[in-house]
Order: sequence, then C-alpha cells, then structure tokens
Amino acid sequence: MRHLAHLLWLGPEGAALIWSGTTSTKRKHGGRYGGEVRLGDYLVPRHAFYDLVGANGLPDLHIHFEVRDGRPEVVDFQITSKPDGRGIRSADVRALNLDDLATSVFQDFAQVVVDDSTGEVTYVEWLGDERATRQARKAIEARLHAPGRGVATAAELRRVAEVYGRHAESGSPRRAVQETLGYTSSRTAARRIQQARAAGFFDEAPPEPAPEPPAVEYDELKRILRRNAGRDEED
Repeated sequence: MRHLAHLLWLGPEGAALIWSGTTSTKRKHGGRYGGEVRLGDYLVPRHAFYDLVGANGLPDLHIHFEVRDGRPEVVDFQITSKPDGRGIRSADVRALNLDDLATSVFQDFAQVVVDDSTGEVTYVEWLGDERATRQARKAIEARLHAPGRGVATAAELRRVAEVYGRHAESGSPRRAVQETLGYTSSRTAARRIQQARAAGFFDEAPPEPAPEPPAVEYDELKRILRRNAGRDEED
C-alpha cells in the first residue's frame, strides 16, 4: 500500500488545481477476488484499488479496477463529499483520466514474468529500475487500449445461449437470437452463437436443428393420395 501527496489538474496544460490530498493504492486477492493474472509479460492482481482522501474538505475518491478478458477496466467509481466539505463539481469529473490512473495502479503491483517454461508462471521479479518501469507501463497501456470493438461479454453470450435454447424447436433459433438481442445482421448473430458455444454456454443447449423440408402443396398431396389409393385396389 502506498500513500502519496497527490494533485489533480484540469486540462492538459494544468490550468487549475482541482484536488489535493493523500492517495493510496492496494490490491486484493483470494476468495472472491481470485488470484493474479497476466498482462503480456507481467503478472498483476486481478483486483486493484485507488483511493484519494481530499484535503481541506475536498471530496474523496474511490476507484475499483479489475482485469477482465485481459483488459484493465473500471468496475466501481465513487466521489463522496464530506459532511463539512464542499460539494462535487463537474470539474472534479473532468479532471480525472481513468486510463492513466488504471495504468499507474497496475504498474505499482506489476511483476515481470521471468520463467514460464513449464506453461505456468514459476518465477517473477519486481520491477527493478526506471527502464523496467517504463516498459511495464507501455505493456499495460497497450492492453488498456487494445481494440475492443466486437468483443462480447460473458453476460451477452450467456443470454445468446439462453435465447437460442428456448427457440431451438422453432426451426429458426438464430433469427430469434438476432431479433431478441437486436443484432443488425444474421452474421453477427451467427458469430455470437459460435462464441457462446466456444465459451461453454451451450453445454445444455441443443444444437441448431436442420432446416425442415419444403411443404407439399395441397393439390399435389391429393394426387399422391389418389395414386396410392389406386395401388391398394390393384393389390
């Protein structure tokens, strides 16, 4: 845990002092927080926290970060005004760079992976110098800004499997997935179905049924029945 005097500035030029106070970063692991995860060549906690206690009646800040699908994300964000302090202003929110804070927090706890020759991490080292710290920061930033377009969450894929399974006997579960989840094309629906199956959400869902044969026209059906009836009389 680290405690630092901290200043937040509004704008890239540092136009105005917004916050001053004491900050701390911490990590939690075990139990519901799980263990450590890899970000490229670095091992970091899955859950990390940033807290700022505002000085002289300024608001307090609490941020909970979590590594999800290889990307650091903000999962909880709170600004709290003190009973005898000033209220929360728009400038407080504008002053925050969440990406920069996420990078700094995970950089604090990053360990470089030295040995994973067995397929598992067996040896790590803390960052030793400024150069190693810069490299770790770049690696974390790369993960933070990795393209995320088209990435489905576990909740979305679970919903895909649920809708698919409920409409499996209708003959068009893919279309049901597309319409229920609001996908703009059948290709997107098909891709999400494939992703949900690969993620294991289809373990109890039946496979997509084969298309039904075309229906027989009424007049054609009558001719078939008359022909079969004639064969029965000959026999």
